[in-house]
Amino acid sequence: LELSIIACTALLSTFERGARWRPGLQVLRRLHGFRLQPNVAVCNAAMSGCEKGRRWDKAWRLLACMGTDELEADTITRNAATSACEKNARWESALMAIATWQCSKLEQDIYAINAAISASGRCLQALNLLDFARDIQLRTDTVSCNAAITACEQDRSWLYTMAILQGMEQCSLQADLLTANAAVTACEKASAWSSSILLHRAFHGRGCQPDSVSYGGLLSACEKGNLWEQATHALESVRGMGIAWSPNICTSAATALEQGRKWKRVLLLLGNPSVFFETFA
Repeated sequence: LELSIIACTALLSTFERGARWRPGLQVLRRLHGFRLQPNVAVCNAAMSGCEKGRRWDKAWRLLACMGTDELEADTITRNAATSACEKNARWESALMAIATWQCSKLEQDIYAINAAISASGRCLQALNLLDFARDIQLRTDTVSCNAAITACEQDRSWLYTMAILQGMEQCSLQADLLTANAAVTACEKASAWSSSILLHRAFHGRGCQPDSVSYGGLLSACEKGNLWEQATHALESVRGMGIAWSPNICTSAATALEQGRKWKRVLLLLGNPSVFFETFA
């Protein structure tokens, strides 16, 4: 019997990697017909398949069934269920999971908190979760802060973004490209154009290599702030670094320089005008 359960777990793990949640659940349902008792490992494999298949509802139903069968969830169970909520932006369910497991013997880890922050998509909720992690003596990481900055970006809360960045520096957390892009875009969306430009320079100065997303956010700030001179310098950097032209870069650059009546400069920086049109092809 134990070998059969192991075989079923291996099969479910194969379905999980392919995000094939439906056949995984079908195998799980048929175990009782073969007089096999599901264990935590089998349920975790099926739940991970639901998570990868973005079926948070199935993941939570499976979690409820585990309780009915008196199977004690472990860290893998919790993380899969919380991650399923994250991928479907079901922050209420993610918070419920954290609150439930806080009352259990299961040790908290930062993975579940990070998933809940990503699921929240709201600045204040993300900040509250960061505080909660510290309250229960969990060390937040770059992933935690990136998720919170992204939530602040969506809420156009650039001051909270700056506070998170300051906290990262105080905790000696290494910012990465995702940190930089989310922070620059948060300032750009909140019309804090000067801060967006200063952040871009600061991250670049610290060795964070910008990409097309970075320059897209920077040029959008230049466009909205009517900062055509800064847009010129940004375009020169894009061309000099060999960064691929994106629709956002081309549109924002053209608008910013047109506002300064520098459309000839656009064509000069593009080098070949056809590049502009090929970008949108």
